[in-house]
Amino acid sequence: AGMDVIMEGLLYLQGKTWRKMWTVLYKPSSTGVGRLELYTVPDNHPVTEQWKTSWHKAQEKKVVRLSDCLSVSPAPKESCPPGCTAFYLNTMQCSYTLASSESQKWLNALCCLAFQVPHISPLVQLSPLCIRSCLIIWEMRAQT
Repeated sequence: AGMDVIMEGLLYLQGKTWRKMWTVLYKPSSTGVGRLELYTVPDNHPVTEQWKTSWHKAQEKKVVRLSDCLSVSPAPKESCPPGCTAFYLNTMQCSYTLASSESQKWLNALCCLAFQVPHISPLVQLSPLCIRSCLIIWEMRAQT
């Protein structure tokens, strides 16, 4: 399943407070649907390799199916943890406000995976690398 992981890293999820989440973005594959899995990271808990391999057994997780995504967009006005910028992930069920020090990368990856066409707000500057990976993903989808 490691091959299906497009991106992983720490994100913050806004609730009453910002909660640290270990987030894994999976592309659609024969083993599962395209999805974002968010695992709660206990406060002051370092994310180690050991924790990552056992985390999913212990932690409750949220799963966001990419097919449920309606839009992703930058959220420059949200106040968020130091060094981070926020973005919105809107799904048919609800809207998530997430923050990361790499929001741009997450936005790019989510746009690529969640939408068949480059459904990208003018605020999001796509890197050539991302556009290339988008095209690869779309080609793969066309073949299935």
